Amino acid sequence: MAIEECTLLVAFKPNVVNGWFLRLFAQAFAEVNLKENVCAWRGLTRITAETGSIHVTTFIRYRGTRVRLGSGSLDFMGAAGASYTVVARNGVMNQTPFTPALVRDEAEARS
Repeated sequence: MAIEECTLLVAFKPNVVNGWFLRLFAQAFAEVNLKENVCAWRGLTRITAETGSIHVTTFIRYRGTRVRLGSGSLDFMGAAGASYTVVARNGVMNQTPFTPALVRDEAEARS
């Protein structure tokens, strides 16, 4: 029996106040069902996951460290063959989490 999968498109959208700093000194990550994935600051990162219950944690790490910072999480049910777009946004302060949210489509994630 084949494993059914769905696709997640993850976009990180840092706040304009601290985004320049984070892009220089930190790396974005999305953990999907306990599997860590390196994400791009610009554009979308494609991640496949098994269908069913999906748990996404978005966070950053400053380069050269292993500490997770700005963690936010999202839970939803994934359907076979479906594609979901997740956007992680933070606030003005560095300690605010990258809160992930499902959005309608890729166009909304790119804006």
